[in-house]
Amino acid sequence: MLKLPKKFVLIVVVILAVAGVIGLNSFLVSATPKSKSGELLSDNYYVYDTKYFEKNQSRPSATLLNFYASWCSTCNQMEPIIVDVFSEMGLRENVYGYRVNFGDSGETRGGKALADKYKITTQSALVVLNSDGQVFKTFFTPVTAEVLKLTLVSATLV
Repeated sequence: MLKLPKKFVLIVVVILAVAGVIGLNSFLVSATPKSKSGELLSDNYYVYDTKYFEKNQSRPSATLLNFYASWCSTCNQMEPIIVDVFSEMGLRENVYGYRVNFGDSGETRGGKALADKYKITTQSALVVLNSDGQVFKTFFTPVTAEVLKLTLVSATLV
């Protein structure tokens, strides 16, 4: 039986673990399905589409804009939280959300213009608009489901 120094074995294990994480992350990003404009992702949470956005903006409603890229780890961390929040909130008539694919190969038509309008220069930004369509709150870091729900409900009251 071949005896290898413990330090060598430890280095090999660390390298393999790091390679596995990188490979898994690459697999998950490449396995993320491409979404179509207007596609429903959860109750009242859609892939951004100018037509749906403008229609819902004409109603008194709070709106979440999730500026997203498939390669963005923070975006991928927040996406299931956002989907869960909208699933829990159900089909409220006064709360809508949109994933705006921004800065990747699946960029949403009109996504860059929307990012420019709200002065968003990076992915993983969440913009909450109040019922008048004005910016109520912008998050540039991950938030909990509770904070997001509270912010959306509060935005409907303003």
